[in-house]
Amino acid sequence: MEQKTWIAKDFLAYRGGHNGSTFRAMRPLFTAARLFSLIPVNGVFGDSLIDLHFKWFSLVMLYSVVVIAIVGFMTIIATLKFLEDSLTFGTIVSVFFYLYNFCAILIFVGIARKWPELMAYWHSVEKNLPQTEHLCGRRSLRTRLHQLVTTLLVIAAIEHGLSIAANIEKAYRCKGTKGAQTTYLELYFHESLPHLFRVLPYHPLLGWFGYLINFYCTFVWNFMDLFIISISIALTTRFKQVNAKIEQARGRIMSDIFWTSQRNHYQQVSALVQEVDKVITNLIFLSYLNNLYFVCVQLLHSLNPMDNYLQAIYFWFSLIFLIARTFWGLSVLLKDSRSIQETSSNHTIYPNYRAHEGD
Repeated sequence: MEQKTWIAKDFLAYRGGHNGSTFRAMRPLFTAARLFSLIPVNGVFGDSLIDLHFKWFSLVMLYSVVVIAIVGFMTIIATLKFLEDSLTFGTIVSVFFYLYNFCAILIFVGIARKWPELMAYWHSVEKNLPQTEHLCGRRSLRTRLHQLVTTLLVIAAIEHGLSIAANIEKAYRCKGTKGAQTTYLELYFHESLPHLFRVLPYHPLLGWFGYLINFYCTFVWNFMDLFIISISIALTTRFKQVNAKIEQARGRIMSDIFWTSQRNHYQQVSALVQEVDKVITNLIFLSYLNNLYFVCVQLLHSLNPMDNYLQAIYFWFSLIFLIARTFWGLSVLLKDSRSIQETSSNHTIYPNYRAHEGD
């Protein structure tokens, strides 16, 4: 992103900001991201945007590099198992799962490099917008994002818990076919991590290591959709602010200065959307490619008979959550697009503005 003239002294002096600022509203999201080494940006918890910066040589970046190496290792392990098995749609699932997470973390690091400058630009746009967010709904942007993060992470935790329960049930049923010396814990790890113990000998510590990596990758999978939806909601809110200001003028004759100001606001938010798109476009593509693949995998598995009610509950809960999350993200993106169209076409209901525009 090229340098912008919007980096000015008044921004550098900015401390905290109003409650509706995107920087403040997205703090819970970035708190979760930092815990899992995603978006390794320094200054996320500070009160000033000037503290937000990216450094290659920092502890948060070192944390991300370690995680990238570990996920890359798991990708290699899954690939080795895949090469030993016959080529089917199902056997490549583990390879795709880890490779997808490996690529996602790299993309998030790329986003982190551009994020401080993007947030600076974002703030320079929203501080000039009309303060009409209270007219855009009963809940503030901060409240909506807090509720979104809480809701999706709780549902994801329930899905992960059902996955653990399903694998424990499989391990329990396999106990009768194994020797008495085989523990339930070993059976569980073999059931949930078959690719790992096909290549490496079993050890409980290795099993826990694989479990933690699986848990981490599951979080990344859910976080990608959560991040995209949050960004879309924040952008939609800014277009709604411009719309709300125009709607306040409905039926009134306003001055040229007013309409010029609203057009400038629309152009500023549109430019912001383009800058955000440049930063996260690869993430959007990867997210929907991944969701599409796993929806197809789940639909393929639906043709197989379920062993018991627990397996069926986990399968259908996971499939419904995946489809709902995907369509939720699409609906937010479409709503964002409609907000742009509504804002750009609002001037057509004001003939005086069109007349002045031609002077």
